Amino acid sequence: MPNSNVRIPPTVPSKIIDVVDQALRARLLGGSTFNSGFDSLDSVLNLQFRLHYHVIGSNGPAKPVCDVLLKESQNLEKNMSMMEELNDYPEITKLVEKILFNCLGILFFHRGQFQESQRCLLHSLKIHNNTASQRTALMEQYDRYLIVENLYYRGLVSQDINIMQNVFYKELLAHVDTIPPESNGLLFEYISLIVAKLRFNQIQDLAENFKTTVENPFILFLYMIKKFQSPLKKHIDNDDLYLKFGQNVLLKAKFPTASETNDEALEHFNVFLQYYFKFTHIKKIKVNPSWYNFIISSMEKTFQSIEVSKTAMFLFQNLSDNSNDEIKKKTFKRESILNFVNFVKYNDKYYQLHDNSHRDIISFIDAYSFILQNSSKTDSIENVFDYDNTVSTFATSLNSFYKEYNLPLMSQSESLDWLENSTRCVYPGNISKVLTNAWSTLYEIRKYQLDFLVSNNLTSYLCNAMMLSTKEKDNADVEEQEEGEEEKALRELQFKYSYTLAQQRHIETAIKTLESLILSKNPNYYKAWHLLALCRSVQEDKEMSYKIVCSVLEAMNESLQNNTLLLNDRWQFIHLKLTQLALIEEIFGTLEALETLPEVFELYATLFPDSQPELNSMGPKYSQTKEYLLQMVWIFAANMYMRTKDNDEDAKAAIKEASNVESKFKNLNCNIANGYLSIIKDEPGVALKEFETVLYYDENNLDALVGFAELIFPEELGVEETNLERYYTLSLDKKPGKRAKLTFVNDTDRSAAYARLKFLLECAILESIEAYYSPEVWWYLSLIYEKYQDDEYKNSLLKCIKYQELNPIRSLRYCNY
Repeated sequence: MPNSNVRIPPTVPSKIIDVVDQALRARLLGGSTFNSGFDSLDSVLNLQFRLHYHVIGSNGPAKPVCDVLLKESQNLEKNMSMMEELNDYPEITKLVEKILFNCLGILFFHRGQFQESQRCLLHSLKIHNNTASQRTALMEQYDRYLIVENLYYRGLVSQDINIMQNVFYKELLAHVDTIPPESNGLLFEYISLIVAKLRFNQIQDLAENFKTTVENPFILFLYMIKKFQSPLKKHIDNDDLYLKFGQNVLLKAKFPTASETNDEALEHFNVFLQYYFKFTHIKKIKVNPSWYNFIISSMEKTFQSIEVSKTAMFLFQNLSDNSNDEIKKKTFKRESILNFVNFVKYNDKYYQLHDNSHRDIISFIDAYSFILQNSSKTDSIENVFDYDNTVSTFATSLNSFYKEYNLPLMSQSESLDWLENSTRCVYPGNISKVLTNAWSTLYEIRKYQLDFLVSNNLTSYLCNAMMLSTKEKDNADVEEQEEGEEEKALRELQFKYSYTLAQQRHIETAIKTLESLILSKNPNYYKAWHLLALCRSVQEDKEMSYKIVCSVLEAMNESLQNNTLLLNDRWQFIHLKLTQLALIEEIFGTLEALETLPEVFELYATLFPDSQPELNSMGPKYSQTKEYLLQMVWIFAANMYMRTKDNDEDAKAAIKEASNVESKFKNLNCNIANGYLSIIKDEPGVALKEFETVLYYDENNLDALVGFAELIFPEELGVEETNLERYYTLSLDKKPGKRAKLTFVNDTDRSAAYARLKFLLECAILESIEAYYSPEVWWYLSLIYEKYQDDEYKNSLLKCIKYQELNPIRSLRYCNY
């Protein structure tokens, strides 16, 4: 007869299970805020988070930090027996104890107390939860992560590379033999750390060491992790081998009946393929076209498979990228988008059937980022895929994800001062990469949209990306080039943030950010120096800006002599030289600047010799070719000639040279220059035609709008005003201020011109970033409002003054290469 005094643990209420699962789910992601309903569990999870904050992505905590965390851990250990809340929940008790002893083992390891570390790790390993009925899938996932973390540190404690590798090869597959969900970030982190310690070259070596078959998708996954960790190593083409493995899996799979689930082996292999096809996409590696048949067969043998649809999305984009047939390219891209739509649809269905819980939220975010990066509005499919709606849904989902898991999120107002409000966020590596990529994707899509700039959404996106990119780097096991790539990515984010602040005319904050975040650590980051010079040019005294430009030009010339100047830096070199000319003109006068002009053409010939065709273009667009750059130089020269006496013919010749550089492509900047030259020559009809041509193709073109406005409201200075302007601007070489003026038939004709200009300018300040921050646009709007007796003219005039005071010597876009 059973002992009636034996206490049977009560069944855990479902509500308690839900909140515990949510806490563990958040911790696996790298979260720091927990409300599990158990103070002891929340305390130990918080302790674990603080430990990981100093461990993940770094060399480990400093000794004072170790001492504080160790003391707290030991206090928690002492209080374990007094935690009455755990009396009825043995599975929670064992979970708390296991987490705690893992933390103790890690802390002792980083203190160099290896025997004590080994003792704690072994104690944690012996803690088994036998109350299987009370364990959830999340608890099992968390337990698996704890075991792999424990394994990693037991390997490190051995202090011997051979013993460590043997431990990893012997035990890893006993605990993890399937690719974990991407949301299980901590397990991902420790699997990656273990792989980084393994030494192997071929997949076959890896399989033999683990004493398993080479077809095992988990082994292929480990091999792919190594490939991502070692980008410098020569790529070994295993594409045909992977295809053979996939076809073998397909042969054994069959379509599930109503009571069955999809074939696990086929789904598992498709998860591996997601990483493989992502790798080939990033590295621009062409895959075997036969993968098309494989993925179609996978669809035929599965029912609404989330994994197969995501794999297909990656594959079809790869096939599109590598196709030379335009029709096939478009067809494959469309297939990629349609599979993304299916992926979202299947995820939504799963979400509804599982109490509003995502199957894998990080995988979900990753898919959105991928499809939005590789498509555009022109790829929208009626009633199926709307690009703009997808972007909006993505932004909403990302914010909801942060709110659900209580992750730190920088608001729009806080994002205006990164130096004051920044927070260091440390998440598992794969989580950080996906979220950084997500915020960067939103920025890249919306960076030209005025409303997102003005509302501080763009700075918010960049700050949230930077918060994920500021962790310390551990150089011990990371290839030097990969480390450099991560640093470069962070620098790019910091530059974009500074550039966005400058666009918003937060000039002082932009200067502080550039000097503190970028230039103090990266003195050869030329475009940041150029941006700093443009920001400094806002100041009345241009000397500081001029000194910066001259110093950077010298540094770039040294790099050119050493043959270390990159292609985009060569473009930067030309534009920096033009900025120097603009500053010389402002400080010393136009004639002085014209004397320096030949140096620009000499520099261009040196930077882009015909003997080096690899320097001909930065990308597929005409605006990325060296011919377009040369046209910009000629247009710059033409504009400078227009600002001097008796140089109309030189200006005309410069515009003609610009037009003759490339006859296959019509550069609207030539039309704009012709328009302004026609104003000077008192040919308003010709000028109007040129500006209208530009506005037909680009209705928000700032230079064309200002030129059109100048024809309607010509600036007419008196003799005294002209002399005074020349005196204060040192522009004695400038021509008189008489300008062309449109002739109107009658008042109705004049009113129609005012109305059209008003419409164009008001549309521009709603849609164009350059127009919104242009003092000229606000000046002409104030004149129109005054004509209409609209009180808005006061506000327009104030904005004109504000943006004139904050107007750089040249457009900010010229530093962004």
